[in-house]
Amino acid sequence: MTQTATTELPFVEFALARPYARIGGVAVGMIRISDDSRNGPSLRKDIESFELLLSAHCRLDARWHGRSLPAVDDDLWDDWPSQPNNICLWTSNRLDLMNLQERDWDSWQEVRPKPFTWPGRKVGPHTPPPEMDVVLEDMHLAFTFRFDLPMDQNLPPTLAATSCRYYYNILARLQTKELVRWFQIPIQVLTASPLYTEPHSQDEESVLQAMAHSSGLPAGEMSMSQLYPIEGRITVHDQQSAAFGQHTSLRIPSRQMVQSMRVTDPLTERPVCIITFIGASVLHPGSRMVVKLDFPKRFDDRSREWIPVFQVSTCLDGEETVIRFRDGQRTRARAYLFDTAHEGPFDPECVESISLNLVMPLDAPVSVQTDHVEVKVRCVVDIVVGEDYRNLRLEMPCEVVHPQSAWEMKLMDENETLDLWEIDYSDYSPTDPSWFPVTDIGEELDILSLHLADRCQIRPYKTYASYHKESEHEAQSSDNL
Repeated sequence: MTQTATTELPFVEFALARPYARIGGVAVGMIRISDDSRNGPSLRKDIESFELLLSAHCRLDARWHGRSLPAVDDDLWDDWPSQPNNICLWTSNRLDLMNLQERDWDSWQEVRPKPFTWPGRKVGPHTPPPEMDVVLEDMHLAFTFRFDLPMDQNLPPTLAATSCRYYYNILARLQTKELVRWFQIPIQVLTASPLYTEPHSQDEESVLQAMAHSSGLPAGEMSMSQLYPIEGRITVHDQQSAAFGQHTSLRIPSRQMVQSMRVTDPLTERPVCIITFIGASVLHPGSRMVVKLDFPKRFDDRSREWIPVFQVSTCLDGEETVIRFRDGQRTRARAYLFDTAHEGPFDPECVESISLNLVMPLDAPVSVQTDHVEVKVRCVVDIVVGEDYRNLRLEMPCEVVHPQSAWEMKLMDENETLDLWEIDYSDYSPTDPSWFPVTDIGEELDILSLHLADRCQIRPYKTYASYHKESEHEAQSSDNL
């Protein structure tokens, strides 16, 4: 995702490696500043500051929370244009990109790949890029930044509820000698990964780090197949993990995916059935859960006999509860009914067990609990028992989170990196490019590098047909020799 802004100020372009990030995860992006009438050194002289931060906001609906509320954004800049009914919940640390030291290694000239050669023969369709008439660092300023979002239970995901809206923005303030320009880049924040069951003991503040690399790409070394693709070739990506990744990612040892319990009639204190919930502890939009009921055989002793069951129905529902901003009054704003399943009436003498499937819709909301709104989901099971056909109701709370993508599953399987808060920061320098962590964001840096290479027009393309013609010509030349 890219956003650009052009005025009398220099041309500023924002690019995000991915338009979303997870709570407890990393958001990676790049900023490019250029101007045809100026060059890199003069840009640094003209720009006094370029400050960057990540912020979480809540916009309340006055119809649910009372009359118009004043804006609360004390954590932002003093001259930030405020909006009514807008509350700034949280901000990261603030960083001035103009104070960063330029990276003096991994320049484009140094990392330019060369074609592989065998003795007497060139192999591969890739050719080195044409010689640059200009030096890249004299044409633009380039910065790569990363936000490490904290694992905070009070930090909500991006949500568009009936009574309020939670959203995240990357805010930037560009100041020159004459003007001030504001930039606001939206980014979607998902729920924390299901693998994280407890918050970490780090300070609840996002760590913003950045690196200045005007002389080269964010990712220093890239393969030739990435930098110099062949047009007309179809690349098939391995999506094997995506087939079962939505469910295997939720098989967490600390959370029981299969929960069984015995149901007892509170009136007669006789057992009713054995109910088993499969996949109900953690759900995500598009997932499936199973409710299984087993009816054991009856005993000769009537005091130990299982009470007969004639009908079973179940559903997935939820509700959104508004908590008023001024007095804390709770009001139900919306009710959800996601899916239902029913079995019966049936003969209890002939049925030993039944299974009911429930599916969470793709547009279902995730579970949220904040000071202003609560969104809760539950599984309700109604059982008709006894000769008088009494109804027993069970309610099972469910947690709905965003699913993990295939590339997240692949990263978890392949990468073993050190958590950011476990790194020794005794001699940490935020302006030194050597302190910018890149181990856990390799794919994001590759995406941004390809984007920057395209913007700077330093990626030559070669069609598959022309490569075949050159290969045949080289083969004929070698035969003639």
